[in-house]
Formats: sequence, C-alpha cells, structure tokens
Amino acid sequence: MEKMKNHQKIRLLRLLGRMNVCGPSRHVVNLVRAMPGLGYETRLLTGAPATSEGSMLAWAQGQGVNPRIVHHLDRPVMPLADLAAFQQIVREIREFRPHVVHTHTTKAGCLGRLAAVICGVPAIFHTYHGFIFTGYFSRPVSQIVVAIERFLAKFTDRLITLTPGLGAELASRLKISNNQKIEAVTLGLDLAKNLALPRKSMGWRRSIGLRDNHFVIGIVGRIVPVKNHALLLKTFARLTKLQPDMQLVIAGGGELEPELRLMASNLEIADRVHFCGVNFNIEEVYSDIDLLVLSSRNEGTPVVLIEAIASGCPVASTNVGGVAEILENGQNGFILPNDPEGFALGLENVVKTCRSQNRSYSDSFRISWAERYSIEAMAGRLDAIYRKTLRLRGFNV
Repeated sequence: MEKMKNHQKIRLLRLLGRMNVCGPSRHVVNLVRAMPGLGYETRLLTGAPATSEGSMLAWAQGQGVNPRIVHHLDRPVMPLADLAAFQQIVREIREFRPHVVHTHTTKAGCLGRLAAVICGVPAIFHTYHGFIFTGYFSRPVSQIVVAIERFLAKFTDRLITLTPGLGAELASRLKISNNQKIEAVTLGLDLAKNLALPRKSMGWRRSIGLRDNHFVIGIVGRIVPVKNHALLLKTFARLTKLQPDMQLVIAGGGELEPELRLMASNLEIADRVHFCGVNFNIEEVYSDIDLLVLSSRNEGTPVVLIEAIASGCPVASTNVGGVAEILENGQNGFILPNDPEGFALGLENVVKTCRSQNRSYSDSFRISWAERYSIEAMAGRLDAIYRKTLRLRGFNV
C-alpha cells in the first residue's frame, strides 16, 4: 500500500462531461480553484460543448483553470467514439496517477469510473447534479441508466448529491441501504458579483430595449426539453392578457430556440419575448428583472435560483428535484405546481404579489444567503470526505 510522504499533495483527477453554460460547469471550476489551497494537485478533463449551448472554456481559463479536452465526452452515445474517449481517460489516469477520481454528469461518470476501476485508483467519487432518472430520457433509456448507475455504485466510494432530499431519492432508486454510501454536500458558488451589483441598476434592461416600468419575467438556463420553456411561454401568453406591460426574457442557448421563437410568434407574443442568448455577466440580468421563473420538469439544486436571490431578485420555480430544499414557499421564494393549470394560476398570484409588494431581498439577507453557499464550505466538506476514504485505504493523509 502506498504511503504518502509528509506534505505530499493529494492528486485529484476530476471529469466533467462538457463545459457548457450551466451550473455543473461553474461548480467544477470553483472546486478546481479551491482544492489546491487544501493540499491537492488537480487535473480537470472535460468534453467540448455543442455550439448552441455556449462554451465556458474561455471563462474557466480566465479563472485560472485549464482543462484537458477529451473528445466525444459529451452526451450522445456513440460506441466507437465513446471507446476512444475511454482510452484517452485511461491514458490520463496512468500518466497522472491520481489518488482520487471524482466524476460529474452522466457520461463522464460512466467512462471515468470504469477507467478508474481498471487503473486501480484508490478512491472514486461521483456527483449527481440533478436527478437524471426523470425528465432527460425516455422510459426505456431511463431504465437502462438506472441499471448502469446501480452497477457503477458498487465501485464508487461515495455518491455525492447536493441536497439530503436528492440523496434519499437516489438511495431509493438505486436500492442503496448503506447510508454512508451517499453524502450530501451543499453547492458552493462565488456570489461576490451578485452581491456587488445594486438591485435594479437598469443598464442591462435598457440595453435590450425594455423600459423601466415594464414588469419583466426572466428564465435563465439551457433551452432544452427538461427546462420546459414551452410551459412558461404558454403561461406568459395567458398572463399578458391580464397585465399587458409584462415582458419575458429568455437568457441562454440551446437546441429548442428556433422552435420556441415559432411558438412565441404563433401565440402572438413575439414582440414581448426577448431571446438574449448566453450572457456571461448573468448578474446583470438578475439585477434588472422583476422575477426569475423556472418551469423545469426536473432539477437538482438550481444554481440560477441561488444566484438570483443573492442578486436580490424574487424567484419562483416548479416543485421538482431539490427546489423545495432551497426555497421556503412565500418566504425566500415561491414554489409552483407542476401541472399547466396550477403553474399558470400560481404564477399569476406570484406576479400580483411581487407587483403589490415591490418584492426584493434586503442586503443583509443577500449577504447571509451567499455565506450559506460559499465555495470554502463546499471544498472543505469534500476534503474531509476524500481524506476519510483515503485513510480507510491505508494512506497517511
């Protein structure tokens, strides 16, 4: 058994499916930045995102993080390409000789964990950023994914979730009775820019042609089926008949944008719906909208809700995934029913409440909220989990 020398860094290999514009990309970059200060040498492997999704590779490099690109590590399953990606991961593991492999997202989790087992990596971890078994795949494919995840769980030291509730749901679906197998680690974010920008500075709003007196609903995220933008568009069309000064901002990119543009036109609201693309200064969007809404079919711990609240922006979301573990309904946000009629009636009431009370969050609440989701707390928790596992393997850490 290898004995680590005093002051030797723990080598940590982290894998992410693709660095598109999304919460997991921010999460992983934050961890790569934080772990060296805790005694780690980190290498990050990631796939290249699709053009329509937007890329965070340049942003990561600006944060001092330089990932190594593994071709074909993105989502589509293509056996020959997947084999090539697997072989590259094996080469990286054999060259870097990590003490810890930690994977993120589904495909990276499958290929990365299998490679780590074959190469004899001492400690293996995987993070579930969302509950992947519903909302992403068809029923037959979801059943296959569950079977694969059950198999991989046998070789994974710890399965990491972002909330205890998602951990309980994961244990049920994977039939895991050992509570020590699953760990909840609260998400950590750099929210300094969100705190620094004053509420309703209006610069971004005016830059896209919106007036100060418009009531602006925003949705921030990839334009993909699981986010269910169509539900929000249909509801928004209904609400504009009651409140004609409302506007909708869609920030993000993705495969469904052309379809949603056509839907907005057919619903006769195209002049009220603003497709803004990917915005890397997303705190400007949160600052200037009146309400952030998520209409998702599934979520893990939605980064956009945490960021918006830190920016002082009221939020509302469908009751999916870990949303109810972030939001206390009516206190720090609003939880909406998942069915179309309930969602529409709920959002109508939320809009009325926000307008009548001029809803926003106080500066003191924003600061305490940001402290709850600090990067330091997240990294420290993972450090403790890694070291505990390595000590069980006989390492002197």
